Amino acid sequence: GMANSLERLRNCTTCMLARYPLVLVRPKAHRLAAREAGEVRELKREPFIAYAEPGEKHGREIIRGAVGFNPEIAYSSGDLLFVSALVEAGFGLAVMPTAMLRVFSGAVSAKPMAGTEVGFGLAAAVRKAGMDAAVTNLVSIAMKEAGGAATL
Repeated sequence: GMANSLERLRNCTTCMLARYPLVLVRPKAHRLAAREAGEVRELKREPFIAYAEPGEKHGREIIRGAVGFNPEIAYSSGDLLFVSALVEAGFGLAVMPTAMLRVFSGAVSAKPMAGTEVGFGLAAAVRKAGMDAAVTNLVSIAMKEAGGAATL
């Protein structure tokens, strides 16, 4: 249960691997696409596509943290390719970490959110005691690949 999860976390240390800024992704044909960044007041009328399994709330929370209001979620999917297809087809806007932009085609515009420093962190949790050489090596490789500067 929850007590066991908390105990496991106390026995772990986290290493930040990388931090990616969040960007507003919209079709290039969208009325706001020519703007440098998303103006929050103009986004309140826009539907969003959440990158989360239907019924999960974390996709909405990420978008709300980036735009500062409770967004209208038109669709929600845990499949990144499906999210990109919905955005490209004009069904809504998305807020995504820059690391995930490679799945989108050239038919979208990705711009930083105006007035926000919201980002997405990628971290590894590692047991404090008894970490063997294989795990240490795996975490080191992950940090290198993600561009993180942390060390174990």
